Amino acid sequence: MSTNPATWVSAILMLCIYSYLVKDNPVFALTQRLYVGIGIGYGAALAMKNVVQFGVKPLTEGNGKVLIPIVIGLLAYLRWVKPVAWVSRIPASFVVALGAALTLRGTIQAQFIDQIRGTMLPLVSFNNLIIVFGTASTLLYFFFRDRQKSPLNTVLNYSNKFARYIMMVALGIAYTGNLSANIPRTIGQLQLIFGEWIHLIPGF
Repeated sequence: MSTNPATWVSAILMLCIYSYLVKDNPVFALTQRLYVGIGIGYGAALAMKNVVQFGVKPLTEGNGKVLIPIVIGLLAYLRWVKPVAWVSRIPASFVVALGAALTLRGTIQAQFIDQIRGTMLPLVSFNNLIIVFGTASTLLYFFFRDRQKSPLNTVLNYSNKFARYIMMVALGIAYTGNLSANIPRTIGQLQLIFGEWIHLIPGF
C-alpha cells in the first residue's frame, strides 16, 4: 500500500465517485458537494489573486489605468444597495457586450468562413467529392424536408438518404473521438488505484 497521503485521498475520493455506478448513495453525494466546494473555493482564491496581481499591485506602482476596471468591478456590488441598484447593470453590460463581441468574432471566423473555405474544394479526388457532396446533401436535407411534390423529389430522396449516411458517420466519428479522449484518463485513474495505491500493477 502507498504511504503517500495524497494518493490515499485521491484514490478514496475516486472510489466514492465511482460508487454512483452501483446506485446513488450518500457517499457519492458527499463527494460531489466536496468537489463543488473545493472548486468554488479555488475559484474565489484565484479571483482574489488576480485582483491583487493585476489590480492592486499595478495601482501601487503608479499605473492609474487599472482604476477603470477596478471601479467598473466595484459597481457590480451596488446591486445590493437598493437606491442605486440600477448602476450594477453597467458592468454587467460591459461583460456581456465584450463577451458577445469576442465570441461572435471567433465563431464567425471558425464556424462560418473557415468551414465555407474548407468545403469549396476542387472535385479532383474521392475525399473532396465526399466533403463537397456530403456537405451539400446535408444542407439540402434540412432545407427541403417538408417539400411539395415535384419532379425533383426523386433526386432529393437520394440526396437525403446520402445525407443520413453522412450524418451517421460524422456522429459516430465524433462519439469515437470523445470516447478515445477519455480512455487515457480512465487508464490513469486505474493506474492510480491499482498501481500507486495498492501496488497490484508492477512498476509503480
